Amino acid sequence: MLPGVNLPSDISATDRYFDRDITEPPFVLGPSSSLKLPEGLGIGLELRPDRLAEAEARWREHNPFAPLL
Repeated sequence: MLPGVNLPSDISATDRYFDRDITEPPFVLGPSSSLKLPEGLGIGLELRPDRLAEAEARWREHNPFAPLL
């Protein structure tokens, strides 16, 4: 059990909320909402700078005066 994760809906697969996420590979839940741990160092995801830039551009388009945190 993860601290602060109490309900099955506390963790969801990427495709539940996003068409394209800013990381690869997609975050996928296995049987019983389980996660496959990566082998080796790191969390097993790669940041996609092109998708991050697209997300930032959309944010700025809809929130031109809001700071990007």
